[in-house]
Amino acid sequence: MEETVKRPNFFKRIFIAVFKLEDYGMFLGERLSVAVKYGLLLLALLSLLVSLSLTFYAYDEIKTGMNYLRNEMPEFSISPNGAKFDKEVKAYDHKYKFRLYTTNSKMSEDFIKQARYDSTDEDDILLLAQDQFFIKMADVEYKTSYTEVLSEEIDKAYLISSVEETNIGIVCLSALAFYFVLLFFTLLFYYLIHLMLVILFGLIASGFSGVRFKYKPLFALAIYSMTLSSLLNTIYAIEVPYFNFIIPHSDLMLVIIDFIYIIAAILMIKYDLIKQNEELQKIIEVQKQVHKEMEEEQEENKEQEENKEKQNEEEKKKEREEEPPVIDENREPDGSEI
Repeated sequence: MEETVKRPNFFKRIFIAVFKLEDYGMFLGERLSVAVKYGLLLLALLSLLVSLSLTFYAYDEIKTGMNYLRNEMPEFSISPNGAKFDKEVKAYDHKYKFRLYTTNSKMSEDFIKQARYDSTDEDDILLLAQDQFFIKMADVEYKTSYTEVLSEEIDKAYLISSVEETNIGIVCLSALAFYFVLLFFTLLFYYLIHLMLVILFGLIASGFSGVRFKYKPLFALAIYSMTLSSLLNTIYAIEVPYFNFIIPHSDLMLVIIDFIYIIAAILMIKYDLIKQNEELQKIIEVQKQVHKEMEEEQEENKEQEENKEKQNEEEKKKEREEEPPVIDENREPDGSEI
């Protein structure tokens, strides 16, 4: 019974794609669907990891906000008719980069400008004035009156009670599902753009290296060569919210890593082909030598047989020459009858 070749599992493929470029040749013998499945599973895994990180970050941010609301936030009441604060607030959370300002005056451009001046581009801002509120999150800004969003009065005690009644587990699961779907399709779009660039670069690199690839094998190589950049991009996405360590031109660096990996993979495959060709030439030479020796042996055996036959014939001839003449004793000589 023939022994079936065991395919590497998903995590083994990740290890090979990152650390074993010399083994990329094994991917060329597989169907393209295997590589596509690997790429989609990798994106799903990375999307899940980032989603879990963002969900935990949001959960911790909510807990921090609740602690501030309970212990530090002054009493307030907000209704469709306006807001009133027992004490005006200027608060800032360095960990989550969130700024909260309140005032019993009406919303003004100077109030917004001052908050922007005190903040960085990464800060989220919430401004609560007597007649309106202003919020900035990421690159989105929104300003409106309380009449547009409220139908009843809320105060500190009501807000605390509402949050405590909320099932935080359901909220986190919902956030996790939302983050996962959003990140998966965002990463998929980002991944496909990078993939086309890597395939195009791989075509150019294979042309210069003298190794011609069909489209499907090159497509598979591009998928595996993007593994390291995908992992690094995931680590970067998890790190930024917690440590805010920004790497300039990170997208360009990731593309360069993809280019380096596919060039290395092509050169490794070329080296394997050269090595296989050298081994094949050695085998051919050995076969030629064996064939030559067999022919020589056959000729030698044939010559020995011919010499043996010739020797046997000479011995038989010699034996015939050495035999004495036979005399017939019963024969009567002619003319001797009595």
